[in-house]
Amino acid sequence: DVDEDFKTRARGGVVKLQAGNPEEIAAWEALCTASRVEYQKIYDVLNIEGLVERGESFYNPYLNDVIEELEKLGLAAESDGATVVFLDGYTSRDGSPLPMIVRKSDGGFNYATTDLAAVRQRTCLASEESGEEADRVLYVTDAGQAQHFEMVFAVAKKAGFCPEKASLEHVPFGLVQGEDGKK
Repeated sequence: DVDEDFKTRARGGVVKLQAGNPEEIAAWEALCTASRVEYQKIYDVLNIEGLVERGESFYNPYLNDVIEELEKLGLAAESDGATVVFLDGYTSRDGSPLPMIVRKSDGGFNYATTDLAAVRQRTCLASEESGEEADRVLYVTDAGQAQHFEMVFAVAKKAGFCPEKASLEHVPFGLVQGEDGKK
């Protein structure tokens, strides 16, 4: 958290990974393989079978489409080099409009972009397009994510990424904090 050089390199690595750089993908795949071995031990204990893995990276092919659609609909704006969406009723502490960043100024995507892509894939896309056509999606996260999901759900509905018949629900469970008491 305090090493600025590391933060800069890490952010650059994420952008390269999201762009499909072969070196970053190979390193990421090695980490995923090692993680799956450990996850499987837990799944075996819990007798979990037939799990369909859909981590964040599953949505990478959809991220540019999300941005293009938001821009086409006139929902996206440029702010300090980033692509953002402003929603009525969301303001910063100083009273200025609170942006939901969907593409960072370095070209990288973030959780909001991935979550919008996931909503679209889970509720809008037909099964032949790798969609799930879900009519109810539950997001179980800590309560600290409440505003994030309110904004994501609002943008998803406004952009048509979620049909009227589909329900998006945040199920909060407290607040995850570090040993120092911080998020």
